Amino acid sequence: AWYSSSPTGVLAYAAAPPPVARDLDWFARDGRRLDRLAVPAKCVNVALSPDGRRAALECRDTESAAPDIWLADLGRGPAIRATTHLANDESPVWSPDGRSVAYARHRGIREEADIHVMDASAPGAARPLLTADGSSEHVTSWSDQAGAILFEQEGNVGRQDLWLLPLANGSPPRPWLATPASEHRGVISPDARWVAFESDRTGRPEIYGRAFDD
Repeated sequence: AWYSSSPTGVLAYAAAPPPVARDLDWFARDGRRLDRLAVPAKCVNVALSPDGRRAALECRDTESAAPDIWLADLGRGPAIRATTHLANDESPVWSPDGRSVAYARHRGIREEADIHVMDASAPGAARPLLTADGSSEHVTSWSDQAGAILFEQEGNVGRQDLWLLPLANGSPPRPWLATPASEHRGVISPDARWVAFESDRTGRPEIYGRAFDD
């Protein structure tokens, strides 16, 4: 909390900033606005389905300010709310076949996040895909070619590493890139040969590329 009190009874505090309006618009390559997506206010993240016909959105609740996952059928009416968790549901990622959406669900306010997955045709019926005590996991990429989910794991020291969760044979998750720096936002290329990710190894956030099997 950003406040300070004095012996005279005066209280100084930083008020919450007013909400910032956010719109999701389609633009042509020449900069022309083509259309606007009808979404709830305060949407901060959007993921397009593989066929480009639907979108998974991370939108903040107007009362609690906690984000939930919304699903939109592009060009066919407004988005629908897919989760109603009291804590954060965030960072949606589509499965390669477009049938499922994986996302991070916090167990409670300021508690660890686990990876959940839900059927896009039955919003709300989610199941845990990966839970781990003492760390938070956020899925960043789902690759059919790689047969795995790439996710960032944040431990108690606040540093993120990139991990892989194989989706066959019940194999346990394993670190893909773990260094003293923070690596996150990893995305596997369509042919599963490369991964683009963000790292602060030079002291500032920059984008890197690395062979997937390196």
